[in-house]
Amino acid sequence: MRLPFFGKKRDPHVVPLPETLDCGYNVMFRVDGPPPSVEDLQPIIEKWLDTHADEPMRSDCKEWMDQGSLLLQVGTRQELNLPSREILQAFGMGETEERRLAEFTHAVNVVSSGSMQHAGIALWCTIAAARALAQAFEGVILDFEIGRLLDVDSHGERIPAEAVFHVQEHILIPSSVNKRGVAWMTTLGMGRFGLPNLQITEAPPDLVDLLSTVINTVAHELVITVMKLNSDSEETQTGFSIADGMRVSQESVALALDMEPEEPEAGVRGWTMIGLEYQPKKRNQEAFINLVAPEGFRSDKGVWLHSLLTDLFGTEDTLRHVDHDSGAMQEAHGRAVAELPAVKQRFQDGLETGETLFVKYGFDVPGEDFHEFMWLTVNTWQGDHLQAQLANDPDYRRDLQAGQTIELRDEDVYDWLLTGPNDEAEGGYTADVVREEGIQPE
Repeated sequence: MRLPFFGKKRDPHVVPLPETLDCGYNVMFRVDGPPPSVEDLQPIIEKWLDTHADEPMRSDCKEWMDQGSLLLQVGTRQELNLPSREILQAFGMGETEERRLAEFTHAVNVVSSGSMQHAGIALWCTIAAARALAQAFEGVILDFEIGRLLDVDSHGERIPAEAVFHVQEHILIPSSVNKRGVAWMTTLGMGRFGLPNLQITEAPPDLVDLLSTVINTVAHELVITVMKLNSDSEETQTGFSIADGMRVSQESVALALDMEPEEPEAGVRGWTMIGLEYQPKKRNQEAFINLVAPEGFRSDKGVWLHSLLTDLFGTEDTLRHVDHDSGAMQEAHGRAVAELPAVKQRFQDGLETGETLFVKYGFDVPGEDFHEFMWLTVNTWQGDHLQAQLANDPDYRRDLQAGQTIELRDEDVYDWLLTGPNDEAEGGYTADVVREEGIQPE
């Protein structure tokens, strides 16, 4: 496949691929005497492969080293640029990893460089070499592609017989919420597979966890596509088309996450279509593959992301009625309103990472004498005006959709709920009453 030459606008449906692939790790360890030489290291790696790798990968890795495609360089602590402690902690640095990081005196830079047609062998050989040296010298591995220290328990894990991957084990998906209260999600680490990182913009923050599963699945499918494209060809491919988007199903999610696939529950579609769009590198921004609504979807981003997850995983029916003159409900509502100013200030001061604020509002139902109360994810709160997105689809107000943006005022808020990254929850007082007194309609 021939790509447009430099200087012309790139086709948003063609992802360019590099001719060669570089991937690497740093192995950091402490030595009190002279450090090992490069000549000392290859026998250590070969011995480790004999006990931790199956054929044919064992022989493939040894051949990779023999032909000089695995590069080893020994250096001192002072020569290594480390990510900040805050980044390492955010990406899961444990106590043992932190101790070994604090004590190391030397490091081995382990890098493979080769054709994209041998990407699988290159990556697994590099991983094997890093694990072998880290185990031999009781060190710790820095994945400098994403700025993460690998768990020391991984140093003894086996290398698969074939060049297969569960991509989720090799990438990260951080997210951040901007001033408009919507999340930006991106992968880190797709470069080791010769691909741009993926991103979703303007995501409702309450959907981040489920959308991470979707991003992992898309990343996995793209890596499989690229590796197969190159392995089936006599020449290294320079690009591939994403014009048709991608079909993501519960089965493909299970395969990407290394789980046993299950049949979708009754009433759940179990699959969805996702549009893909290549965004080339700009002056101050790397290239991305954007996950976008499929062609023909006309609503806004939040509505599409909610519908994507509903098609794929379904929804939980939580519709309950509570008598409007319930004393417990009035008391819960009063408590929520009394605490709302402090909650508002807390939101405006900036929530902690992983926290999401929801508010409940009662929508008029034409022709009925009751309101349909729904939760909304708060995006912004300026003065006495809130902008929020519906967290689920209504049962009565069919003119509204999950993900749709709604404008509210302080006096419209019936209840509030603040959730944290580890299933912590504050507020939601009326939800407790619904669980106790609610009656599910027939």
